[in-house]
Amino acid sequence: FMKEVLGETAFENYLSVKRKEWDAYRIQVTNWEVERYIRRL
Repeated sequence: FMKEVLGETAFENYLSVKRKEWDAYRIQVTNWEVERYIRRL
């Protein structure tokens, strides 16, 4: 649906931005992860 509405180029640009956004989000270490894993060392 989005590809049809935005067109090929805009859709590919949108996907590229969202992938970069996801990559930036997923590499962050959360407080929960610190409490759960780091403090056990």
